[in-house]
Amino acid sequence: MEDNHILYTDIIIACVQLRQTVGDNFFVQTFDTKLKNFINTSIQADSRLQSVESLLELLAQLEHLNLGEQLQLLACRELLLKDKLSIIQKIKPTKLAKTKSVKEEKEMIPPPARFPERAKKANQVREEILKFIQHNHQARTKDIVSQFSAISHRTIHRNLKELVSQGLVVRRSDDGGAIRYLAS
Repeated sequence: MEDNHILYTDIIIACVQLRQTVGDNFFVQTFDTKLKNFINTSIQADSRLQSVESLLELLAQLEHLNLGEQLQLLACRELLLKDKLSIIQKIKPTKLAKTKSVKEEKEMIPPPARFPERAKKANQVREEILKFIQHNHQARTKDIVSQFSAISHRTIHRNLKELVSQGLVVRRSDDGGAIRYLAS
């Protein structure tokens, strides 16, 4: 508990020292507001976590704009991150318990058939690719992609991989580096 008080005090000191090196009035006022909020939220972990994240966001802006002394900025960030970690470690067990119960509920309820029309379309695409390969005996990836130009390259490659894993198509590469697909 005493370590938390020391860390809390160190954060305030580091922030005040950094504040003195910031030359922009707008950021000085913003820094003051966020630091006051940090001090006022020292008791409640959830609101304190928000104020720590708010200060870290301000430090990122200061660093990006090259406002304030870099060494002070890094020291302040390090202390705030330590505080954030300690807050998360305190909050985590209660939130984790809530999360587990939600996961357990999801496991007990069977998942609904989501997007059945999408699955049906994927099967149709896979069948069309298989028919193309069977018709051409040896089809290069390039030929398949050009034949099905309305379908993304990624989808075609995913379907080819699925056809190979199902044993419906054999994947062969020749010396030139071209990959050919043969019907099984």
